Amino acid sequence: MTPALALDAARARALTDDIRADLTSAVSGMRSAIALGVPAALGYPTAWAWAETELGDLLRELRLPRDVRLHLVDAMDAAGLRQRAIADRLGVSLGTVNGDLAKLGRVVPLRPAVEPLPAPTGRLWEQAAEHLRRRGEQGLTLVELADVMGVSEGSASGLLSYLLSPRKRLVVRLEVRRADQRVHVAVQP
Repeated sequence: MTPALALDAARARALTDDIRADLTSAVSGMRSAIALGVPAALGYPTAWAWAETELGDLLRELRLPRDVRLHLVDAMDAAGLRQRAIADRLGVSLGTVNGDLAKLGRVVPLRPAVEPLPAPTGRLWEQAAEHLRRRGEQGLTLVELADVMGVSEGSASGLLSYLLSPRKRLVVRLEVRRADQRVHVAVQP
């Protein structure tokens, strides 16, 4: 971007200092307004309602100091906004919002911890049948079964043949293909 008029260093310094003073004044003003109860005096139920209505998307453009941001995160969380919505409206990361909620004593895990199922046990054909059962309607191809079990494709082929045999009939082979391989699904008892 080429400036329309050439600027000397003194004018550039003065403009930079003015911007810094304005930003400092804005942040200081927000702190004072929240501390003095300006949002309530104007009829807003929370500091966030006041900030969103009166200051709009300017908040997204600024990196608010933590103490001011904490007030807003507190009010938005209390109003039931999700962490992602809070992050978007303040222009911060989801991790920042989660950290602020932790500082406020309201930690909400982003994802509930899920305990993985134990690895299938028993004979190899029993393990293969269990892997297929766990996959449900999605099923597994020969290559996918070999990968999940940590065996060769030849071994996986033999296991699928055994499970498909008239003796066992624990698996069916579908016409559906994935990666140019037919999908196998467990037979539901």
